[in-house]
Amino acid sequence: MFIDTIRVCGYETPLGYDLSDLSVSWKVRDAVGKSAQNVLLRVASDEAMRDLLLEKQGADLNSLGEPLELALTPCTRYYVQVTVETDAGEMADAFSWFETGKMGDVWAAAWIGTPENDKAPEFRKTFSLEQPAEHIASARLYVSGLGVFDATVNGEQAGDDFLAPFITDYKDHVQYCTYDVQNLLQENNDVRIFLGNGWYKGTFGLTHASHPDYPFAAIAELRVSYEDGTEQVVVTDERWETRPSVFVSGGIYDGETQDWTAVSDDWTSAVVLEAPTNLVDRYSPNVGVRETLPVKEVIHTPKGETVLDFGQNFAGFVRVTADVPKGTTLKLEFGELLQEGNFYHDNYRTAKSEFEYVSDG
Repeated sequence: MFIDTIRVCGYETPLGYDLSDLSVSWKVRDAVGKSAQNVLLRVASDEAMRDLLLEKQGADLNSLGEPLELALTPCTRYYVQVTVETDAGEMADAFSWFETGKMGDVWAAAWIGTPENDKAPEFRKTFSLEQPAEHIASARLYVSGLGVFDATVNGEQAGDDFLAPFITDYKDHVQYCTYDVQNLLQENNDVRIFLGNGWYKGTFGLTHASHPDYPFAAIAELRVSYEDGTEQVVVTDERWETRPSVFVSGGIYDGETQDWTAVSDDWTSAVVLEAPTNLVDRYSPNVGVRETLPVKEVIHTPKGETVLDFGQNFAGFVRVTADVPKGTTLKLEFGELLQEGNFYHDNYRTAKSEFEYVSDG
């Protein structure tokens, strides 16, 4: 018998999620017994479970979601232990953790934008650690962007999300994400945020309604805690730099155009914006890679098209490796079916559904 899949508010090891309705659930596997004789549920502030904050016990604790009454503090990690004894005398226990986000704490960071709001921007901040990286106890990046964003630290993606900050009512609020970036930091660091239209500035639904006048905006707070108890904080402000990114255009329905020949080394200062909306702890689950599919068949159609058939319909993107000379445009169009043996996506109506890449060689 063993316990697996301990979840807090429905998530495994949630980092920075909305935990206002705190609950813990678990699953018991390979048990001979038919019911729980006793369940012990404990929450502590330390991994050794010495500083207990909460303890509940009984055969009737709800494994599908036992509610917990616990006063949580912002930006804090908590540890969970579940011990189950069955009516057959078996016993097993398991450990997990959860970590709160800012929970309404005032942000030290400001929303930043670009002097001209005409193209998907890239923001950059370089800084040095105040102590050697091996003395870091933890490092958290709290970040959001409008419309969709990617964040990188020294060229590596922070977290594993796509299309963050997901679907939200931007006029009311926007979610921010929390990422553990301790292993990405080094002596000298380069933090970047890339923004795209997403649903915020791009087409949404069949009405083709969009808000091109909405400003691109980003906010980030990087908190590095050292073993001696000191903290280094890097925040978005007018000292960040910005430039147009390689993403010439992008949308949920139309796809994306990247022009790597248009990247400039001319950076300008970011501008501080009034808060465009309210920030809330994240509540959306991860949108990430679930499966990698190979091309199953290469089809040459009667019209002379080359169709890459992945064998099933899916939502995703294509990973391509090719030796493409500078200035060459690689274009991929996407569809769900063939008509008379030829590529077809007129059923998408006005949605372009394509990926275009202009090579820098």
